[in-house]
Amino acid sequence: MNSLVRKNGFLSIVLVLFVVSAFRNIFERPKVVLLEAGTSLLLVGLWFFCVEKRKPVDIASSSWVKAATVPAFCLALMLACMPSLGKVYLPVHTLPSHMALPENVNWDGNFASFTGWAPEEPVEPGELQSALFGYYDIRSINGSSPNGHKYLDQVLAYYSSHAVLQPEESMANLSQAVPGLENVCWFNLFGVSSLAIRADIQEDVGSGLEGCGYHPAQLSHDQSVLYYSSDQHYPTTLTYTTNPNVKVARETNDSVTLTVPEHTDPLKLVFSRVWWPGYVAHGLTCPVTIHGFGTMLLGADIPAGCSGELKVSYFPVTWAYTLYCPVLAVIGLGLLLLQIRRNQKLRRILEDL
Repeated sequence: MNSLVRKNGFLSIVLVLFVVSAFRNIFERPKVVLLEAGTSLLLVGLWFFCVEKRKPVDIASSSWVKAATVPAFCLALMLACMPSLGKVYLPVHTLPSHMALPENVNWDGNFASFTGWAPEEPVEPGELQSALFGYYDIRSINGSSPNGHKYLDQVLAYYSSHAVLQPEESMANLSQAVPGLENVCWFNLFGVSSLAIRADIQEDVGSGLEGCGYHPAQLSHDQSVLYYSSDQHYPTTLTYTTNPNVKVARETNDSVTLTVPEHTDPLKLVFSRVWWPGYVAHGLTCPVTIHGFGTMLLGADIPAGCSGELKVSYFPVTWAYTLYCPVLAVIGLGLLLLQIRRNQKLRRILEDL
């Protein structure tokens, strides 16, 4: 009875894991599904040929197989999916219907959509929300931190975890002047070159947008969406500097390299990157202070007389501790299998007595 329950439980686990993984991959990664199917069949065959045999000589080896069967299958599924992890949306280059971007709108920077979305609304607001997935080659602040950064969420007010912004509240916060910086709004520090609002709220928010340097650029074809643009361009995430000669040389997802010229006054830099603990500075001989500007955005303070190439990179603080967890898990699994083997040998000795 125990053997039957054990066998049925194992086969159920294999079937559930395969069905769940295959359902996620069948339409986009059919080759992964074939690999998982082969792995599942191999594992089931291993069970029947090694575990279900009743020969005494296979008792010790079968105990190892029993203990390692499910972890090995889970590891095989994980490794099979690794080549395509994080690419569910990225391979989409040609969409069924690609939205034509307005020509009079400044796209050299981040885009903010305050249009909202609902099934009964026009198609264009819903299409604009797709910008947060990287569609249409638009960089968007929507989705920067949907309920993930408590200080950022105080400025970017959401009414949905799908990064749908509260128009009036979010724009009122972003239109405020930044303390300590002259003629700079939070819109500017977020690198927003253009934004879209519902045309029916222009009278309520238009004055605040114009005070930050934005002007009406274009009305959508159905006159439901109004685009605002700024004359400022943000080709990189460096959105504010007290020295315009500071240039971004290279930029990746987790680092930015800057060229800092000679200067006699301290420099203040602000980036449109969300601040998280783990950013560090390299390259300059002087101490560079990396901090969260407004507890939301990445900021850097460079002392006077310090020039050269500065690299600001990010590595999650908690990873320094969690990287040891897989090693400990492997050691624990090895000790568990060793103990099973020792118990099996002890049982055989007692049976011989």
